[in-house]
Amino acid sequence: MDNAATLALFAQGKAAWNAWAIAMIGRHTAIVAAGKWHFSIDWKDRAEVVPENEETKTWMSDSLAQFAEHQFAEPPDFSGFVFPGKALFMSAKFPTGARFSHANFYHGATFNGAAFSGPADFSGANFAAEGEFMLVKFAAEARFSGSRFGPGLVEPNMAGFCWFEDARFAGPALFDRVRFHGNTLFDDAEFAAEADFTGAEFRRYLSLTKTRFAGPARFNGALFPEPPDFAAASFAQPPER
Repeated sequence: MDNAATLALFAQGKAAWNAWAIAMIGRHTAIVAAGKWHFSIDWKDRAEVVPENEETKTWMSDSLAQFAEHQFAEPPDFSGFVFPGKALFMSAKFPTGARFSHANFYHGATFNGAAFSGPADFSGANFAAEGEFMLVKFAAEARFSGSRFGPGLVEPNMAGFCWFEDARFAGPALFDRVRFHGNTLFDDAEFAAEADFTGAEFRRYLSLTKTRFAGPARFNGALFPEPPDFAAASFAQPPER
């Protein structure tokens, strides 16, 4: 969907949105079952996905949730929403915050360059395939408690990669009990207040290159496949581990 169609459907509420989403997921399942899901990767253009037939192209277009550059006048509540295809929130503005609690991003979400001036609640959200939060500004609490970045069912599948490079966390950043199945990058991110990764599970690589922690950083009970390189980050006080 384009921006206008996406906003119109969102205005109808969660029931209408999720009915559309479930129908789109059913369409994708049928396309795959018929052997008609075909795409290629254009590695010359940031690994752009290129559909190779009309069925794949149409589904990718119809399943798109396009909120890029939109400014929400009121704090949107996407709690429990299902996003069947790409969810695009690049450079979106949330002047009073937003809720995405237990949202299901079926084929990835992109929030690069978004600005949350109020609390951002992603607790319990499921980011299938990938989650992109590069250059995002969180002016208040950013809560990802209990969320998951993991594999999805739609190909291509980034298996849970997430990017928080150059993100800015002015308030508490809560990543407790998050399951990170793919590579996780917080390079050049800034945490001005509490950064809580208590009980988080990192299945693959965690990068903290030039990450800055001005407040307490908690990694108590976190699981890593190999010891993370805390020396690559700067801490105002020793991290709790």
